[in-house]
Amino acid sequence: MKERSAEEEEELAQLIGAIQDRVNAGEILDLEPIKQANPRFADALESFFNCDNLFKQALGDQDSPGGIPGGEELRLDLKAFPIERRLPDVALGTVYKLSGGQAERPRELVVLRAWFTPQEREKIETQVRHALAAQGEGFVPIIDMGRLNQVPFVLREHFAGRDLEGVFEEIRDGGGQLTMEQAVQGQVGAGEDISTADTARTLLQNPEHLHTLLSSFRAWAFVLDQAHRRGLVHGEIEPRCLKLDQHGTCAIQGAGLAWRGTGIDPGRMRSWRPHWLAPEVVDSSWGHVTWLSDVYSLMRGLAACLSLEMPEEAERVEDVLMHIAVGDRTWLDALPQGVPEPLRDMIEGATFPDPTRRTTSLAQVVETITGFLKASRGGGRKGWAGRMFRRS
Repeated sequence: MKERSAEEEEELAQLIGAIQDRVNAGEILDLEPIKQANPRFADALESFFNCDNLFKQALGDQDSPGGIPGGEELRLDLKAFPIERRLPDVALGTVYKLSGGQAERPRELVVLRAWFTPQEREKIETQVRHALAAQGEGFVPIIDMGRLNQVPFVLREHFAGRDLEGVFEEIRDGGGQLTMEQAVQGQVGAGEDISTADTARTLLQNPEHLHTLLSSFRAWAFVLDQAHRRGLVHGEIEPRCLKLDQHGTCAIQGAGLAWRGTGIDPGRMRSWRPHWLAPEVVDSSWGHVTWLSDVYSLMRGLAACLSLEMPEEAERVEDVLMHIAVGDRTWLDALPQGVPEPLRDMIEGATFPDPTRRTTSLAQVVETITGFLKASRGGGRKGWAGRMFRRS
């Protein structure tokens, strides 16, 4: 098949995005008229429809995929896992929750976007295989990967708790009356009509809230630090991949599925969130993606949780890069008065745009938070310990 130009790839991506938006709106589409209207992309459209239609049905009605690149056989019988519902997309693909089967824990299927080129798919598959081999405790496990109609997919466990973004929004809207632990447990705040800054200052004085927040970030930092020692860099830490449940269990999702700065135009990826990420993840001219990229993003998330100021979601990647290029860290000024100096210094040292200037390691994050919690004599209830998620 003739290789498409960059302009054609962009046109195809926009076409498939428009089709997916129509499907998401509940419209039932007929493939043939769409192919006739877009003859240059007939084969790609057919592959996209085949893949999308397949995963809207129970997998038990389909043939099991043959295997993954490299000749390895798929180790799981996917027929036992029918689709339950579609979940929010991730940058590189569509996510479905699976139900049924004999699995102890529920599972998810991540189907990579159909318009990736063969080279892009191979690059992503290499990342996933590395994550599959190097993942450890604290990560929501990748179980397997394969291809169907030449479109790669990833099978992973489903974490039944909350993501940090949803918890964050409820805390911010709680008017200082809702702690992090209460939000995780599903309680609803009184919704006092006070400013975000006043809410942040109120919560900073609440030992229970601060204990839960810092214990959770200590757990995530420890998980990432251990992964870095095994040679695994996540690359795309942001609030939606930081998970926690009402028992204080913390987990990280998305290993192997991060955008790495080269080879794929990030503007083509809906659901990508560059405003949370280190500059080198957004633009490779800033340097290579390394463990320092994870340090930046995790501490950016902690700063947002302390100030309750969510970064604005940029319409264009160029807008994010513009703020980075001028060294914009005004969000540091939004940290409420009273944030202890060790925590403030830790965040500041981790979030320099230039990775060569970052002085904070995740081992130091764990040490600093542990020291603060000991000095404050624990704060919240002892039951919330920021436990690591363990494989089933």
